[in-house]
Amino acid sequence: KKNSSAFPDGMIHNDFTPNNVLLSERTGKMIIIDFGEASLDKRALGLGVALHNWTIEDGRPNLEKVRAFLE
Repeated sequence: KKNSSAFPDGMIHNDFTPNNVLLSERTGKMIIIDFGEASLDKRALGLGVALHNWTIEDGRPNLEKVRAFLE
């Protein structure tokens, strides 16, 4: 079994999609909603789910969106 300590646990949203984000008109800040799927899991899993939900187009990753997301 590989050492999974390189991938720490944390609270992850598990459903971080554009539909679960609001933008405050007053402050311009992003507000994340709908934590019904949230769980304690590997933070890398949360990142992977989010990258998939925000950057895949026509079944392929849009690398420009991946770079923007990770900045």
